[in-house]
Amino acid sequence: MAGENGETSSNAGYSTYHCLCSQLIIATLGPLNTLPTRERYGDHIAKDYALAPGSVKVNDKAIILKLDDGYEKRYLASCRRCRSNLGYHMDLEQFEGSNGKFGMEGDVLYVLPGSLMETTKMMDGNG
Repeated sequence: MAGENGETSSNAGYSTYHCLCSQLIIATLGPLNTLPTRERYGDHIAKDYALAPGSVKVNDKAIILKLDDGYEKRYLASCRRCRSNLGYHMDLEQFEGSNGKFGMEGDVLYVLPGSLMETTKMMDGNG
């Protein structure tokens, strides 16, 4: 579960992932490949997650992507060690019912495909 301090109440059912540089990044409720994905991009949608404290930097300024069907505002999340982009948060105004609110919607992290490796695979040398 996403929390301010990145702590979880239990490890049961959580999968942990590292950046390709081996930095511990995130614990998700279930493996990434079982989470829903964004149809257009294949980004994994992590709703129940905890970031490893101090491992991830989330930009406070959004980038704006021009898409075929409009624009999308994203706040990039990157590894503090190697600065690789790992995923992003969307802006509140991207969602119906935002009632004119804007800013980062931090409850969901969209994980970029191929940006992380599962801890067990990394430890086995199969990462």
